[in-house]
Amino acid sequence: MGIKTGELFQELERGKLYPVYLLLGEDQGGKDAFLKLLERRVFHQKEGAHLGRSVYYGSDNLVQHMVEDLRTYSIFLDRKLVVVKEFEKLKDQAALLDYISSPNDDSVLVLMTEQNRAQKKIMDAVERRGIVCIFWQMFQDESERWVIDRLRNLGVEAERDAVDYIIELSGTGRNELTNQIVTISNYLTKGEKLTLDKARDIVARLYDYTVFDLCNSLFISRTSDLLAIFRNLLDNGEALGRIFFFCNREVQRLFSAWSLTAAGYDFSKIERTLGLRKRDARRIQTLVHQVRLHHFIKLFGELHMLDHTLKSSPKELAVLTFERFIASLGTH
Repeated sequence: MGIKTGELFQELERGKLYPVYLLLGEDQGGKDAFLKLLERRVFHQKEGAHLGRSVYYGSDNLVQHMVEDLRTYSIFLDRKLVVVKEFEKLKDQAALLDYISSPNDDSVLVLMTEQNRAQKKIMDAVERRGIVCIFWQMFQDESERWVIDRLRNLGVEAERDAVDYIIELSGTGRNELTNQIVTISNYLTKGEKLTLDKARDIVARLYDYTVFDLCNSLFISRTSDLLAIFRNLLDNGEALGRIFFFCNREVQRLFSAWSLTAAGYDFSKIERTLGLRKRDARRIQTLVHQVRLHHFIKLFGELHMLDHTLKSSPKELAVLTFERFIASLGTH
């Protein structure tokens, strides 16, 4: 059921548009890249395209308003593009199904979720009128092969440690990896070998701090130092979503180490189980003895609220909320 991501992009490149798309899966970068291309195709890069694009969130449950938006013809443009994020949270599935069964040909509806499946009746309805595609997150070994291939296409050979470093910086999302690969390769001549030291040097020249400097400072640095790193990252164009991803991953990793410690594992086994590097292992080993369960409960609650704010609020409010969260993780 559904088509592969490569076929999805090929359909769009051929100029084929569908009235309904269902984009599933955890690779948010891939979905964002498709949305950008789709918007260009829908609006033909005309001025004022933003007037024809609407974004809804499933948790807001504005199904009737969304359907009315889809059914109403655009005054300024030939088509409308309506994007529904976290669509699985929509309560009125009947109204959604009714629209999908008879969509407006002058509107394009994109339903998005990080889940890998949706209700069968939704998927079947979309497939009858449009496209279903799962954006799978790449596994580590697949990511390594993918990065190596992309670098070779740019005329760059890379050491395995350098490839691992790029993946550590960017995660396994194709969009984020592509941006990082292009940025780093611009500093190399064709045929030059990319070593780990070269990769680190290039990144150091691009940024005063990396998101890993922030993650490595959580819980152990002063609040003022954490906020200085956070603001520097924003000044250098780092995306809030990417900072959140790595901060969330760091908290998850700390909780995993804490849980294994509470279960009686010795730390050498925890280090192997979680694949910790030596410098990370020493820091995490110290922290697991300082953090308690009620701290994690509070942290996970704050992360959930922060995630919602980042997805649904203006950037100014999102930055302010993120700063408060970062400040709470400092040593004052």
